[in-house]
Amino acid sequence: MASLQNQNLLTGSVPRRLLAFSMPFLAANVLQSVYAVVDMIIVGQFVGSAGLSGVSVGSQIASLFTSTGMGLSMGGQMMLAQYKGSGDERAQRESIGTMLTFMLLLGLCLTVPCLIFANPLLNLLNTPQEAMRDAFWYFIISAIGIVFIFGYNSVCAIMRGLGDSKRPMYFVAVSTVTNIVLDLIFVGALHWGAGGAAAATIIAQGISFVSAFAYLYRHRKEFVFDFHPRSFRIVGARLKTMLKVGIPFALQFSMLMISMLFVVSMVNSFGVSASAGYGVGGKVDNFATLPVYAFSSAASTMVGQNMGAQQQDRAQSVVHWCVIMMLICELVVFALVQLFAAQIISIFNGEPEVIKVGVQYLRYMAFAYLAHCFLDGYQSMANGVGFSMLSFICCTVDGLIVRIPLAWLFGSVLGMGIQGVFLGCMAAPFSAGLISAGYFYSGVWKRQGLVQQESK
Repeated sequence: MASLQNQNLLTGSVPRRLLAFSMPFLAANVLQSVYAVVDMIIVGQFVGSAGLSGVSVGSQIASLFTSTGMGLSMGGQMMLAQYKGSGDERAQRESIGTMLTFMLLLGLCLTVPCLIFANPLLNLLNTPQEAMRDAFWYFIISAIGIVFIFGYNSVCAIMRGLGDSKRPMYFVAVSTVTNIVLDLIFVGALHWGAGGAAAATIIAQGISFVSAFAYLYRHRKEFVFDFHPRSFRIVGARLKTMLKVGIPFALQFSMLMISMLFVVSMVNSFGVSASAGYGVGGKVDNFATLPVYAFSSAASTMVGQNMGAQQQDRAQSVVHWCVIMMLICELVVFALVQLFAAQIISIFNGEPEVIKVGVQYLRYMAFAYLAHCFLDGYQSMANGVGFSMLSFICCTVDGLIVRIPLAWLFGSVLGMGIQGVFLGCMAAPFSAGLISAGYFYSGVWKRQGLVQQESK
């Protein structure tokens, strides 16, 4: 744990630091994405297109709720990174206690509405009748594990905010192996369908949370947080700061999920094969953009520490290198998707119609990967300084103002069908990317650091 305490991102070569700090992020994100990919592959092979559709719809609804936890934990991470950079240990300690306590309570509270509104939400999304049972059980079982997701995200946010991006990777690696083994047992051997895949996932996520929490507890003497019961309390000032930064993140993720649910509803109207193909394409899509999220997440933490230490020029350099590295990675991904889309989709399911839809989706969305390099890259500056409202603005433009209207216009009004829906989805990130770039080059971020504001 000493490495967690002593790790800082304030010195050394910017590109080397960023690359080294990003790689564990990337590895952890890859492993995390394996959860969803394995679920889809095993369900696709043992259950078929109806099961794939069920996982696609059920996981999208579950993500609407879990995105809240992701957003708030990111707010805590950015807050902690700046206090780490400024050397304020009391603020770090209070931030950790507040985040852990609040997030676990919130996770428990959100489980109830998920269980109550499962059926109405599935009906609202035009879930194909053949997939209704699988979608219901996948969502219900996923909802039971929300507290594990919130807890794990919080512990990882603490580690990353203090400069340790490696240990979250180790814990998720264990849970990924667990998920694969349990998927094969629950879905392949016991034939529990999509619900079995969800059960495997929440058990694996529970193991991630417990393992990470136990690790921090065992090393509490070397850690800024002592884990004494009195330390698990909500400090009003820290909660206010966390919510100030985290709520826009949460709204951003929620807004994105809402826009995607509208798209899911449009796609579902084309039948179960279209729903399955889109679901598979979406999982591959998530996998393809992992370099973007890894570099931007690492850059946000680096920016946070450097802004806390009043090193604005270094923070600016971090963002420049972040965009360059993401573009290099996503150009390679773009080429692979365009060349091998059919082969990739066929891994999940061999039905021709499912493959056709999945290929169409991936080839359109490959262009959006490049847009995300600029959108997420320049946005990492805003996230790092604590101005998470930019993420919310960009996501609103992307999801509600551009994505949904264009998908409806191209798909329904102009009669382009499901390809029109995908075209609308592809165009959306470009508009938000312009806003993100405008913010960065305006230089407004130089006055927005949390530490800078508190010192006034």
